[in-house]
Amino acid sequence: MLSVVFAPAFYLAPTGFGLFLLWPLRNRHLAARLPIAFLVGAVFMTRLYELAEERHVVEEFFSDSIWWVALLSILGILGSVAWSRRTPVRWDAVALAAMIAVPSFFFCYFWISSYPFTDVFQDIHPMKMAEEFAKTHVLNGVDGMSYIPVKPVLNGLMIGAVDYDQLVGVWALAPWTAVFRLLVAWHATRLVGSDGNRVLAFVLLAGMLLAFDMTNGVMCAFGAILLLVELVEFGQRFERKPLGAAVVLLLPISVYLEWRFLGRDPVPSLVAMTLALATMAAVWSPQPQLGRALLVVVLVGCLVQLHRGSMLFVTVAAGAGAALTMRNSLAVLWPAAITGRFLLPIGLGASAIVIAASLSHISLPFSLEEFYVSILSSLIRVDGPETMLGTGAKNAAIEWVQAIGPLMAIMIGAVILWSTVTKLGRKIWAMPSFVIPWGLASGLTCVILTGLPYVYRSAPLACVFFAIALSVALPLLWFHLRQPLSLPALVLLGLGGMYGVLMLAVPSLSLYGRFYWPVLICLIAAAAATFYCMRAAPKYRGAVLVASIATAIAADRLSEKVALFPHVYGVPPSPVAYISHYGAEDLAAGEAIDQLPADTVAVSDPYTLSIVRARSGLNTTFSYSNLDTLNEFSETHLRGALLAIRAGDQSGFCTELREMMPIAGNYRHLLDRLHLSKSSIDVAVVFSSRTASWSDLLPGGRQSYFSSLGPLDAEIVQKLSAIDAGIRLVQGRIAMINVRCELPPGLLVQTRN
Repeated sequence: MLSVVFAPAFYLAPTGFGLFLLWPLRNRHLAARLPIAFLVGAVFMTRLYELAEERHVVEEFFSDSIWWVALLSILGILGSVAWSRRTPVRWDAVALAAMIAVPSFFFCYFWISSYPFTDVFQDIHPMKMAEEFAKTHVLNGVDGMSYIPVKPVLNGLMIGAVDYDQLVGVWALAPWTAVFRLLVAWHATRLVGSDGNRVLAFVLLAGMLLAFDMTNGVMCAFGAILLLVELVEFGQRFERKPLGAAVVLLLPISVYLEWRFLGRDPVPSLVAMTLALATMAAVWSPQPQLGRALLVVVLVGCLVQLHRGSMLFVTVAAGAGAALTMRNSLAVLWPAAITGRFLLPIGLGASAIVIAASLSHISLPFSLEEFYVSILSSLIRVDGPETMLGTGAKNAAIEWVQAIGPLMAIMIGAVILWSTVTKLGRKIWAMPSFVIPWGLASGLTCVILTGLPYVYRSAPLACVFFAIALSVALPLLWFHLRQPLSLPALVLLGLGGMYGVLMLAVPSLSLYGRFYWPVLICLIAAAAATFYCMRAAPKYRGAVLVASIATAIAADRLSEKVALFPHVYGVPPSPVAYISHYGAEDLAAGEAIDQLPADTVAVSDPYTLSIVRARSGLNTTFSYSNLDTLNEFSETHLRGALLAIRAGDQSGFCTELREMMPIAGNYRHLLDRLHLSKSSIDVAVVFSSRTASWSDLLPGGRQSYFSSLGPLDAEIVQKLSAIDAGIRLVQGRIAMINVRCELPPGLLVQTRN
């Protein structure tokens, strides 16, 4: 229960700390400051703890630091509330946000998932780091050197304070994650001009941006949206718009290069951020424009430190900000109009062909995946399997559809058709407030659909541009059609029928009937409400339409995400009850070894190790980022170790383990931080039927993502029982063996005085 009560501290602590640091912004509306404060506070806190951990200060002051963080956060929140500029609350936006978020949360966490069985693989590395940080006060980030450990620091502090359970946090944090995402969506509507409808843009953005996961990549992408808003408002204050556009383009890119030059060390980053914040506080009142430039410096610094994809996000935000600053210039209008009117339909048509071919198992005569990988290989060292996961037109099309949603894609197609074949529709291409964001969204979509590696991560920015453009186009289309309230109702019913036909026509989708019915009920209810209100007063008709759109977008994206599960996870067993790579036995194994010493090494197949490490904080003898993308050396020796232990060969197991110890980066880092010398290591081997099947795979083979453990083979149990240290069974399906392996002199020694 404490984990649920204290879960909001994950957001409140860095937000309060950020409000304390961003005191010059106190005159801004509080809702506009909250998402920026969270990013700044989270990055600054994380870098402080990294520096303290490197200097071995955390060991002595870990508990005291929790109280200091809480005190500064409370002061920041109370001070901001007291000094905030009083502005009316937009209750219409709050109601619409709740209308989208609340049903979505219950659909995801109480209908799709059976707690605690949910997919947490993307969280296992930060979960492991957080457990280890709370127990040993070591920030062991060897697995994720391209990220700063925001989640491990925040979760580790909560574990140390109230014994916070991170699995509970998977769903307990979800409502607060939704609040953060919706605040960013509302912040982005500041880009809507006088011709647009801000509430409609918020509804569209909330439907497209709402989700319940929070990673460094998500923080970086949403930080880029905040950066875009600040850049546009900064550029609009220049009297000469070309000068403003040039500054908006060059400032973030040059600042990005300077931040990259500072490197991974937290010291220069903290010094640079402190100087920027202190200077901003000093100059904001006399020189507000310079203060806004320094805020851009701070935001870019946060993005650079959060994720390696910051180069993509900063570039897109800078280019889009410059274009929006010059929105009335013909030099920008013409390329945007050409891109929106011609290139976007071509790109969407090509994407539809690729998706249709993949669903029909038809091989296309062209493929860009190998071409991209060959170019990347000539420039940098790339891991082929991992790079392929984010490369190619098929992956890009699926990721774009998942970000935009089929219903939004239908709206985009309707606007393209209306603006092409009708006289009134063609007039919209003379409106800069529509053309520029539509052109930006179209250009970014076309780049994404080429399948360039990981460019699809910029889809949230495309969502922003589409929402701004549609907030202008949809009201005009609505009035052009003379407000036929029956039209959205029919669209909703047609959408529900389309999903029903797909469930029957595509065999692999028939497994998801359990998820389809709630979606169909939502669509029918929205359609019925629309028909019922057709005779209502005109002032209520717009509200009914917006409510219908909000309900449809939320239901549509959730069902579409479920329909794409096979692309991400493979075909699941029937019936689908949860989406997970682990089961109750794996969870019990993780709980059972949670009390082992921190210098114990965990060994098992990657699927089992993921949850065992996340629950115990133990290290292993190899590094990996995805369940089935081990490098060849690690895969070979891990498989050899597991084959040896299942045969009862402890000597052979230790031989394979010794071969892997030189690459055991996480484990060596822990020993270095704790000043330990080791002549032997204690190993916790977790062995299940899935471990046995993984050890039998051919090199590069893959297992099903879904957990389906059977009883261990009696012969394997007999062999495991012969190990000197003995065997412990957890629920009869997972064997846990404690093994001690001697190490050659000097293999693992103390490296720090």
